[in-house]
Formats: sequence, C-alpha cells, structure tokens
Amino acid sequence: MDDDSPDYLRLPTKENYDIAKRLTKKWHNKHRFAFCVTPRFGLSCSREMLEICGAIVKEHADVYVQTHLDET
Repeated sequence: MDDDSPDYLRLPTKENYDIAKRLTKKWHNKHRFAFCVTPRFGLSCSREMLEICGAIVKEHADVYVQTHLDET
C-alpha cells in the first residue's frame, strides 16, 4: 500500500519493487515455494504501485497475484 494508508505501513514504490524482485529471485520456484505479488488492499495502491506489480508479473509470468478489496 502506498496511497491513503498510514505512514507506518508504507514503503516507497521503488523499494517495494526492489524487495519483490529480490524475493522472487530468492524464493520463486525454489523447493516448494512460489512468490505471490500482493498489492494489499488494492484501493490503497497508487497507479504506479499497481503498474510495478504488473511489471513483476510480466517479468515472471508464473508468479501468483492476489489482493482483496475489503478490510472487514
């Protein structure tokens, strides 16, 4: 989340991308692990964040994608 969310839950968009890339490389399809792109609470993600999530999926077409639209 990087939009309309508490500061303590935010990371800069680029930092999120770098972390996701590193974790994908380290864990995806290793042993029984699979990486999942998770724009947590989609309505709290900026367009830029969602585009970066899409870029990760384009780079690694076999990763999973999940989100949710309701916090209750």
